[in-house]
Amino acid sequence: MAPITMDYCVSDDIKISKLHDNTADFVQTGLTARWSDLDINHHVNFAKYIGWILENVPILKTHELFDLVLEFKRECREGDGLKSFTTFIEHGGNAECQHMLQLENGSEVMRGRTKWRPSI
Repeated sequence: MAPITMDYCVSDDIKISKLHDNTADFVQTGLTARWSDLDINHHVNFAKYIGWILENVPILKTHELFDLVLEFKRECREGDGLKSFTTFIEHGGNAECQHMLQLENGSEVMRGRTKWRPSI
């Protein structure tokens, strides 16, 4: 078996804006970190963060994800309540979303950016 590698440049110059209730196109409240969401260090697993932000993407069934950038700001633990914010911008057939997860007390947990193209 041969390893599969991809040339991918990680760039430090990607800026992801902070989102607010009044600037987000989609806001989801009532998210709660559960015991089953935790990793061995009792922090929410990053895969759960991805799941939470994808729930706000309006084109999830018609497009495929081709780029993902995540910027973690602080840890999230069991019992923490969160809000998920998403902005949506369409570029022809492709789209870009900016995401933010925030604790109910207003502390930022994560920012993200996803890029989407039409499903084949």
